[in-house]
Amino acid sequence: GDTLLLITDGITDAVGPGGERFGDERAFDQIRRAPGEPHGLLEALQGAVRDFTGRRRQADDQTLVAVTRR
Repeated sequence: GDTLLLITDGITDAVGPGGERFGDERAFDQIRRAPGEPHGLLEALQGAVRDFTGRRRQADDQTLVAVTRR
C-alpha cells in the first residue's frame, strides 16, 4: 500500500506572480494533506502549483510520477 512519488525541480522551482518559489516546504505540505491514492495525490499537487503560479509562464518542465504497490 505504499506510494512512491517522484517530482522534478520544476515543481519546487515554480514561480508565483510575486517572484517567490513554490519551494520544498509547500510541496511537502501539499503531499502530506493530499489523498493517499496516486491520482488524488497528483491532482492535489498539480492544483496547488497551478493556483500558486496563476497564469505565469514557467521556465522549467513539471513532471510528477506516482507509483503504488498493492
